Amino acid sequence: MSLYGHLQSPVCIGPQCSIDIYNPSNPEQHKIFEAIIDSGAAMTCIPESILTGIGELVRGKSVGMKSANGECIVRETFYVGIRLSNFQTDISKLWVICIPPKGYVILGRDIINEHKVALDARNRVWRLNCGETCN
Repeated sequence: MSLYGHLQSPVCIGPQCSIDIYNPSNPEQHKIFEAIIDSGAAMTCIPESILTGIGELVRGKSVGMKSANGECIVRETFYVGIRLSNFQTDISKLWVICIPPKGYVILGRDIINEHKVALDARNRVWRLNCGETCN
């Protein structure tokens, strides 16, 4: 179980967690960082400072995307591994978008759509892969 918090906004709470981002070629090169769950993001977005801190990564193709304010931009992609620190579970090895500095990682639909996610905003908790009932 993970909690809601004010990582993205001091006004509105949202689901967040600590994640461990690692280099699939060398898992000992990793960094723990805070992340938000964002169903509006098609792909997971990781600040460049984190990506450069985990060694030489496999670079993918550049992708065009639309920012939250509607601006069309092109970003580089990299192949990384992600574990949720509090679940101690490897959740994915995937291509992620490199973004400018930000205080958190954005976990997008590329991860959300691969797992059962239960959001309980009333009680300010959320769960990942919690079985049939998520109680």
